[in-house]
Amino acid sequence: MNEANATTFATLLTPPGRGAVATIDVFGPRAESAISQHFRGKSHRPDRDGSAEIPVGSVRFGCWLHSQHESPGGFSPGPIDRTAALADVHSELPVETGEDVVVARTAHNRFEIHCHGGVAAPRSIIRSLVAAGCRAGSISKWLESEGRDRLRREARTALGKCLTARTAMILLDQFQGALGDAIAMLASLVRDCDVDEAMRNVDELLEFASVGLHLTRPWNIVLAGAPNVGKSSLVNRLMGYDRSIVYDQPGTTRDVVTAMTAIDGWPVELSDTAGLREDGDAIERIGIRQAMRQLAQADLVLLVYDATCPDSRQAWGSVTGVNSRRIIYVANKVDLLAHDACVGIGGLGVRADLIATSAATGAGIPQLWESVGQRLWPKAPQQGDAVPFHDRHVELLKQTRTALGNGDLQMAANTLAAITD
Repeated sequence: MNEANATTFATLLTPPGRGAVATIDVFGPRAESAISQHFRGKSHRPDRDGSAEIPVGSVRFGCWLHSQHESPGGFSPGPIDRTAALADVHSELPVETGEDVVVARTAHNRFEIHCHGGVAAPRSIIRSLVAAGCRAGSISKWLESEGRDRLRREARTALGKCLTARTAMILLDQFQGALGDAIAMLASLVRDCDVDEAMRNVDELLEFASVGLHLTRPWNIVLAGAPNVGKSSLVNRLMGYDRSIVYDQPGTTRDVVTAMTAIDGWPVELSDTAGLREDGDAIERIGIRQAMRQLAQADLVLLVYDATCPDSRQAWGSVTGVNSRRIIYVANKVDLLAHDACVGIGGLGVRADLIATSAATGAGIPQLWESVGQRLWPKAPQQGDAVPFHDRHVELLKQTRTALGNGDLQMAANTLAAITD
C-alpha cells in the first residue's frame, strides 16, 4: 500500500477507566500532521513547539488544544491558528489552555501522547485525532502491528485488566515468554516421543490453571447461612470497613452485596447473601433464590452459623450441589460464648475444620483468611513460572494431556501448536 494512502491509527494503550496517566499511540503517515493540529509545546522555544520539531527518541511537554465540540470540559479555544497560538505561548500572558500532555516521538511516523487518566481526557484527544484524519484503533490491532505472537498479545491484553501488582507481575512473566517457552519445551518432548516427561510438564502447568484464570478476575467468595448469624458483620470485618448494613433484625440483607479486596496480592470478591430460611416474606425469598444462584457459581463458600445458637447450623442443609472442597465452615460470634466453650475449636463440638471467628473483636479473622488462601491458591507461582491464564490455554492443555494419555502424539502436537498459533 502507498504510504500516503495508509491508515493512521490512534490507539489507547492503557486500560480505560480510573488511572493517573493514559497513553495513546499514534502510528501512520498522518501522525505528525494530526498531532501538529492540536499540540502546542510549552518550551518557550519557537523551534521546538510543534510535533514536527520533535526528534525521534525525544519528548515534549505541552498543551492539547480542542475545538469546542471536542473539549472534555466545555473549554472552547475556537479555531486553532498555529501562528497565533505560538505567539500566545511566548507572550507575557499566562497561557490558557486545554489538556496538559507529554508527546514522545518513538519513530519517524509514530508518537505516544501521555495525558491525564480516566475516561474524558483520552477520549477527547482520540476524537481530535479522528477529526484530523486518524482512525481509532483497538489494542488487538496495535499488538498485531507490533508483531507479537499470540500468547504475548493475549498477555498484553490481560495485563490491562489486572487488579493487583502481584497478578500483573505473573502476567508480565507470560508476556516476556514464560508460557511460550514452556509450550515450546512441551512440543520438543512430544517430537522426541518422551510421553512421560511431557505429561508431567502438562500437569505442572495445569496446577496453575485456577490461579491463572483469576489473574484478571477475582475469586468469588460467598458467605451463606441462616439469618442473623453475623454474615454482614463478618464481611465488614474481612473488608476492614462497613460495606454491608448490619442490624439485629433477621432478614436485613435482601439482595446480594459484593465487595472487592485483595489478600496477599490476590483479588477476591466477597458476596454477602440473604439469610437462608423458609418463612421469609416474598422479597426475602427472592433474595434467597439469588443467594442460591451465587452459591452455585462461587469459587469458595463460607458457611456461617451463630456459635451461641447451634440450631442456626440447620440452614446448612439447604446448601446442596456445592463440592465440599469449596466450603469453609465458620462459627461466628464466639466472643459471646462462655470462656470454657471457646477453648479450641473442639470446644464447639461441630467439625475439626471449623474456623471460630468474632466479627465484633476480629478474633479468628487471620486464621479465616489463611484458610481461604489454602483453598484457593495452595501453590502460588514463583517469579518466571509459566502460567496458563486464558480459558483457551487450559482447555487445549487438557486436550494435550488426553492425547498424550491415548498415545496420540500427532494430536498432542496439534493442540500444543494451537496454543501459540
